[in-house]
Amino acid sequence: VKNMTVFNRIIAIILIISLQACGVGTQSLLGNIGSQPNTSGPAVGPALSQTIEQSEQAKQQAANAPTRTLDIVIPTFDAGLDTTKDGDTPVWPELRRAEANLFAVELKAALERTEKFGAVRITPDRSATAAIYVMGRIAESKGHHVEIDLAVADISGRDLVDENSGFSFSKPKPKMHDIFKTKSFSHNVDEAFFKNPRHKAKNPYQPVFDEAADFVVELLQAYDTKQVNDLAKLSDMRFAASFSEDAFAEHMETKQGRVILTSLPSEEDSLYQKVRTIRVRDQLFVDELQTDYEQFAAKIAPTHRLWQEQTLVEFQAQRQAKKDATKAAVGAALMLGLAIAAGQSAYDNNYDPVGDTLATTAMVGAGMVGIGLVGDAIKSSEEAKMHNELIKELGDSIEIDVAPKVVAFEEKEQQLVGNAKEQFAQWRRFLKTIYELEKTPAKTL
Repeated sequence: VKNMTVFNRIIAIILIISLQACGVGTQSLLGNIGSQPNTSGPAVGPALSQTIEQSEQAKQQAANAPTRTLDIVIPTFDAGLDTTKDGDTPVWPELRRAEANLFAVELKAALERTEKFGAVRITPDRSATAAIYVMGRIAESKGHHVEIDLAVADISGRDLVDENSGFSFSKPKPKMHDIFKTKSFSHNVDEAFFKNPRHKAKNPYQPVFDEAADFVVELLQAYDTKQVNDLAKLSDMRFAASFSEDAFAEHMETKQGRVILTSLPSEEDSLYQKVRTIRVRDQLFVDELQTDYEQFAAKIAPTHRLWQEQTLVEFQAQRQAKKDATKAAVGAALMLGLAIAAGQSAYDNNYDPVGDTLATTAMVGAGMVGIGLVGDAIKSSEEAKMHNELIKELGDSIEIDVAPKVVAFEEKEQQLVGNAKEQFAQWRRFLKTIYELEKTPAKTL
């Protein structure tokens, strides 16, 4: 009986535990019965009219809310004329300067193909305003081989490559603008590339830009919605502070090289409204610059592709000519050595008409062959030099043309002249003039 009592208690305990478990499941299905009351309305039956209206309004606001995305600025590449791989100085600086623009266009296209960002704009330098800056430098560009260095930072000054690089045994490279750490990307063009008709519309360097774009996507995928919105607000404030530090710098502070947004001016602030209007016009101007860069790329692309193809051929010919020159020089040295040895033997040994005649013949023959090989070596070296000069001419044949522009804003006009960087600086000064006129309309400028 006692054993049955213990057994019955055990069964009772198991049943209680089972019922409690079922009760938890039932509560979750029925809206947490016995817990805190549901303040949003009853869990079953028709909702109150006010609740329905609030729900519809929330859905409408969510549908109409703009989806913020990261805008990117790509300053034209550093041509790498001062710091090149292995300390070599490029022999075609004009080509490098042209590629500095062309590579920015190629990287822009690669980033846009990812469909991960908002506007991607090319600018003459890094003084433009954006949430993200992708800065490139040409380490090498030889037609058959390309290498670029990439730095990525946001408007706060955060170095994204440095934060995500980790420990590495690789040889340290000079930082971008002596501030930002870089990541290198390289590609070798296969000699069969130009023989494939399917590659006619492709850039031989495209793989390096696609790889770089994927790297940028990977770096920026950690940004959440709040961070994106904060960067957009910081971009507005830094743009505003570039026109009036006194009025807007108080909303930011700098800590350890990073700019932090601490507050925002009132939406009714007239100067803030004015700056936002100016920024829209500034973005439109930068958008217009994209057409100039794309037209330049379209103009230079065929010539650049021809340079890449011919340079690959010339590189292979130059390499072969150097090999031939080396072989010929070594062969000449050996044959001349045999000739000298044969001649020396003729004088050192006793006179032998037959033997000496053979030695003399060998000496003359080896000498003639050696002289011939020396001539071949000189010829091959001259060919290598000729191929190198041809590469220089191909590079020097590419130049950049930037047409003057006349811009207008609020009934004011300004002619912009010079290269793209000079015109961009003139444009920013023009905008500052417009801002000062609005700020102090009675002031004579």
